[in-house]
Amino acid sequence: MFVCVVQLFSWFCMMDSLALLERATAAMQHAIAPYSSFRVGAALQTAEGKIYTGHNIESSSYSLTICAERVALFKALSEGERTFEAMAIVASSGEFCPPCGACRQVLMDFAPRLVIYLSNQHGEIKTFRLAELLPEAFSSDTLSKMTSKPL
Repeated sequence: MFVCVVQLFSWFCMMDSLALLERATAAMQHAIAPYSSFRVGAALQTAEGKIYTGHNIESSSYSLTICAERVALFKALSEGERTFEAMAIVASSGEFCPPCGACRQVLMDFAPRLVIYLSNQHGEIKTFRLAELLPEAFSSDTLSKMTSKPL
Protein backbone atom coordinates (compact mmCIF):
# COMPACT_ATOMS: atom_id res chain seq x y z
CA MET A 1 0.00 0.00 0.00
CA PHE A 2 2.77 2.46 0.95
CA VAL A 3 4.55 1.84 -2.38
CA CYS A 4 1.32 2.64 -4.25
CA VAL A 5 0.89 5.91 -2.36
CA VAL A 6 4.49 6.91 -3.09
CA GLN A 7 4.08 6.03 -6.78
CA LEU A 8 0.81 7.99 -6.97
CA PHE A 9 2.44 11.00 -5.28
CA SER A 10 5.38 10.80 -7.73
CA TRP A 11 2.94 10.67 -10.65
CA PHE A 12 1.10 13.79 -9.41
CA CYS A 13 4.41 15.62 -8.92
CA MET A 14 5.49 14.67 -12.44
CA MET A 15 2.19 15.95 -13.86
CA ASP A 16 2.58 19.22 -11.93
CA SER A 17 6.14 19.65 -13.18
CA LEU A 18 5.10 18.99 -16.80
CA ALA A 19 2.28 21.53 -16.59
CA LEU A 20 4.63 24.11 -15.08
CA LEU A 21 7.28 23.40 -17.71
CA GLU A 22 4.69 23.89 -20.46
CA ARG A 23 3.75 27.27 -19.00
CA ALA A 24 7.43 28.24 -18.71
CA THR A 25 8.00 27.25 -22.34
CA ALA A 26 5.06 29.40 -23.44
CA ALA A 27 6.41 32.34 -21.42
CA MET A 28 9.85 31.90 -23.00
CA GLN A 29 8.32 32.64 -26.42
CA HIS A 30 7.68 36.23 -25.24
CA ALA A 31 11.23 36.85 -23.98
CA ILE A 32 12.83 40.13 -24.98
CA ALA A 33 16.45 39.19 -25.67
CA PRO A 34 17.67 41.33 -28.60
CA TYR A 35 21.31 41.31 -27.46
CA SER A 36 22.01 37.77 -26.28
CA SER A 37 19.20 35.88 -28.04
CA PHE A 38 19.15 33.77 -24.85
CA ARG A 39 15.46 33.41 -24.06
CA VAL A 40 14.28 32.11 -20.69
CA GLY A 41 10.81 31.36 -19.37
CA ALA A 42 9.67 30.64 -15.83
CA ALA A 43 6.41 29.53 -14.24
CA LEU A 44 5.84 29.94 -10.51
CA GLN A 45 3.11 28.02 -8.70
CA THR A 46 1.58 29.34 -5.48
CA ALA A 47 0.48 27.15 -2.59
CA GLU A 48 -3.10 27.55 -3.86
CA GLY A 49 -2.13 26.34 -7.35
CA LYS A 50 -2.18 29.68 -9.18
CA ILE A 51 0.59 30.06 -11.76
CA TYR A 52 2.49 33.24 -12.58
CA THR A 53 4.81 33.29 -15.58
CA GLY A 54 7.75 35.44 -16.51
CA HIS A 55 10.39 35.79 -19.20
CA ASN A 56 13.71 37.56 -19.34
CA ILE A 57 13.76 41.20 -20.44
CA GLU A 58 17.11 42.54 -21.63
CA SER A 59 18.36 46.10 -21.51
CA SER A 60 21.24 47.51 -23.53
CA SER A 61 22.75 48.19 -20.12
CA TYR A 62 23.10 44.51 -19.25
CA SER A 63 23.12 45.04 -15.50
CA LEU A 64 19.55 46.35 -15.77
CA THR A 65 18.32 43.15 -17.42
CA ILE A 66 15.81 41.12 -15.37
CA CYS A 67 15.57 37.37 -15.35
CA ALA A 68 12.45 35.32 -16.01
CA GLU A 69 12.43 33.95 -12.47
CA ARG A 70 12.29 37.38 -10.85
CA VAL A 71 9.65 38.60 -13.31
CA ALA A 72 7.39 35.68 -12.34
CA LEU A 73 8.07 36.16 -8.62
CA PHE A 74 7.56 39.94 -8.69
CA LYS A 75 4.30 39.55 -10.63
CA ALA A 76 3.04 37.14 -7.97
CA LEU A 77 4.21 39.32 -5.09
CA SER A 78 2.62 42.41 -6.65
CA GLU A 79 -0.70 40.53 -6.73
CA GLY A 80 -0.48 39.76 -3.01
CA GLU A 81 0.81 36.18 -3.21
CA ARG A 82 3.16 35.14 -0.42
CA THR A 83 3.38 31.33 -0.41
CA PHE A 84 4.98 29.41 -3.25
CA GLU A 85 5.38 25.72 -4.02
CA ALA A 86 7.32 25.25 -7.25
CA MET A 87 8.96 26.93 -10.22
CA ALA A 88 9.79 25.59 -13.67
CA ILE A 89 12.53 27.14 -15.81
CA VAL A 90 13.37 26.58 -19.49
CA ALA A 91 15.82 28.24 -21.87
CA SER A 92 16.08 28.61 -25.63
CA SER A 93 19.51 26.96 -25.53
CA GLY A 94 17.76 23.66 -24.90
CA GLU A 95 20.08 22.99 -21.96
CA PHE A 96 19.23 22.92 -18.26
CA CYS A 97 19.09 26.51 -17.03
CA PRO A 98 19.30 26.87 -13.25
CA PRO A 99 18.56 30.29 -11.74
CA CYS A 100 21.42 32.77 -11.52
CA GLY A 101 22.80 33.85 -8.15
CA ALA A 102 20.65 36.98 -7.94
CA CYS A 103 17.49 34.97 -8.62
CA ARG A 104 18.49 32.31 -6.10
CA GLN A 105 18.87 34.98 -3.42
CA VAL A 106 15.56 36.70 -4.18
CA LEU A 107 13.74 33.36 -4.35
CA MET A 108 15.30 32.37 -1.02
CA ASP A 109 13.97 35.59 0.54
CA PHE A 110 10.39 34.93 -0.60
CA ALA A 111 10.13 31.17 -1.23
CA PRO A 112 12.78 29.30 0.78
CA ARG A 113 11.08 25.90 0.43
CA LEU A 114 10.61 26.20 -3.33
CA VAL A 115 10.96 23.14 -5.57
CA ILE A 116 12.59 23.96 -8.92
CA TYR A 117 12.09 21.97 -12.12
CA LEU A 118 14.50 22.35 -15.04
CA SER A 119 14.08 20.75 -18.45
CA ASN A 120 16.37 20.35 -21.44
CA GLN A 121 15.77 19.77 -25.17
CA HIS A 122 15.62 15.99 -24.64
CA GLY A 123 12.65 16.23 -22.26
CA GLU A 124 14.78 15.32 -19.26
CA ILE A 125 13.77 16.96 -16.00
CA LYS A 126 15.96 17.84 -13.04
CA THR A 127 14.34 18.63 -9.71
CA PHE A 128 15.98 20.63 -6.94
CA ARG A 129 15.01 22.22 -3.68
CA LEU A 130 16.09 25.86 -3.65
CA ALA A 131 18.20 25.20 -0.55
CA GLU A 132 20.25 22.71 -2.61
CA LEU A 133 21.02 25.44 -5.14
CA LEU A 134 21.87 28.01 -2.47
CA PRO A 135 23.35 26.25 0.56
CA GLU A 136 24.21 28.38 3.57
CA ALA A 137 22.01 31.14 2.18
CA PHE A 138 21.97 34.66 3.55
CA SER A 139 18.42 35.24 4.80
CA SER A 140 16.20 37.11 7.22
CA ASP A 141 17.38 34.57 9.83
CA THR A 142 20.94 35.73 9.21
CA LEU A 143 19.90 39.32 9.77
CA SER A 144 18.02 38.55 12.96
CA LYS A 145 21.11 36.83 14.42
CA MET A 146 23.38 39.77 13.71
CA THR A 147 24.16 42.19 16.48
CA SER A 148 25.17 45.75 16.01
CA LYS A 149 28.64 46.46 17.39
CA PRO A 150 30.16 49.93 17.56
CA LEU A 151 33.42 50.40 15.67
